Formats: sequence, C-alpha cells, structure tokens
Amino acid sequence: MATTVQEFVNSTLRLIRVLDSGETPTATESDNALTALNQLIGSWSAAGVPIYQESKDTIALTGASVYPLSFRPMRITAAQVSYSGITFPVAIVPSQQWILPKDRTATSKFAKELYYDGTFPTGNVYLWPIVQAGSSLELFSLKPLAQFASLGDTINLPSGYEQALRYGLAGVLAPEYGSALPAEYQQQAAQATSAIAAMNTATLGQGAPPSAVPAAS
Repeated sequence: MATTVQEFVNSTLRLIRVLDSGETPTATESDNALTALNQLIGSWSAAGVPIYQESKDTIALTGASVYPLSFRPMRITAAQVSYSGITFPVAIVPSQQWILPKDRTATSKFAKELYYDGTFPTGNVYLWPIVQAGSSLELFSLKPLAQFASLGDTINLPSGYEQALRYGLAGVLAPEYGSALPAEYQQQAAQATSAIAAMNTATLGQGAPPSAVPAAS
C-alpha cells in the first residue's frame, strides 16, 4: 500500500519506541531518518540486494510497432491500452510466444500482446497488433528504488518489501537514539536483507528481462 516517506519514518520511530502513538517527530528527527533511509537503500543496492518499487507509466501510442522506453524496469507486471475512455488489458508474452507467426501488419485501437526485450540501458516494448495513434499504453512495472528526495515522496512497494525495509531502518535508527530494538523485532531487523533477497528471487524469477529478441518480421 502506498505511503509517504514521512509516514514510513513515523511508523519506524514508533517501532523503536522513540515516538508514542499520535506523536510526530521533529523536523531534525525526520530529516535524519530520511538520510538514514537513503543510506540503507544505497548500501543494500551496492551489496546486490536492491529494493523494487511498483510504478505506473503512460505512453502515448503513435502507430509504431516498437516503443523505446526512457527507463529499464526489471519486470513489467501488467499493461493495458486505453482509447476514448475504453480500456483493455494486454497480455505480456515471452519471446517464445512473440515470435510465433502472426500478421505483423495488422492494426487496431488496442493491442493483444506486449513483448518487453529488457535491453540495457533502457528497454523496448513491442505491441501486436500495431496500435493506431490516439491510444495510450499504461505500463505497471517494478523498478529499482532510488533515493528519496523528500519526506513527501511516495513509497509504493510490493507486498513484504515495506515491512523488511522498516525493520532494516529500525535496526539503523535504534542505536542513534540509545534505544534498544524490541526483542521481537531484532531477528527481523537482522534478517531484513535476506528477506529482501528472497523476495527479489520470488518476484523477479518469473519475469526477469530476457535477452533482446528482435520483432518477428
């Protein structure tokens, strides 16, 4: 469930008993927690345990068969095409299905299949049939979580990630406040990176970016 960084910080400070229910941190406490959160995300990413955030991007369709993305999601989880207020889902298919014989010249206001090639540094999205100009593509994907710019930023993580991140941040903040992490949370904090790594394997295992495969002609 989406939450703001400030709300996330508040709940973490309550977890380590720096705040009581209904209390809010000072501006300095919030800023320090934001810095610690960004450092934690950076250190986990550098250690090969990135956190993935769910995001939605909208692409205006122009009648092309391929659309270079301005980003490289680790996995596209869902897609839909909208036209004049009507929306239909698009099947995300692997390369083995994408290269099956089909009329590559076919056009429509909506797409039936989407193939993502996962190239580096940005990926490409292929649609079939070719969608006529005037429609829009909505992509839902997992992207590596970057640092947060402000306490007002939104955190929107897959199930389980937010809890593991909170335990990890609690383990970092507790010593700074001379507070002992409650015993029932100490193990979760110590195992936060392992929990994230396991969730990454489960989340990405079914849809990690494949090697680039050109659109079938």
